[in-house]
Amino acid sequence: MKDKIDYSKIANEQCEHTARLVSHYFDYGIRKEKNVFGKLDPSDEDYDWQWEYYTLEDYCMDLRRAGFLIESLLEPKPDPAARPLNPEKYDHGCNYPIFVLIRAIKAPDLIIN
Repeated sequence: MKDKIDYSKIANEQCEHTARLVSHYFDYGIRKEKNVFGKLDPSDEDYDWQWEYYTLEDYCMDLRRAGFLIESLLEPKPDPAARPLNPEKYDHGCNYPIFVLIRAIKAPDLIIN
């Protein structure tokens, strides 16, 4: 009989992999990596993860080419009240942006190729 898996422990471990430092930030193209989000069970087969990589500038320019103006761009920081819940994750979130929020407005006269 297989041992019971503690999925909550695995989920917490996998959360460590959701934010990644990117090497070669300005190199475009397809990126590949094995087991990006870990495995539920060590006996599971390896899997490949593939994605196309773009810089923040690429996303901003694509919005502009589509006729949008960026009204605001935010990189939210963790709430200090969350630090006691998980100091390590809080400190990590204070040093590396986890996500970016972009608010863009349609500007019909601004179509740039």
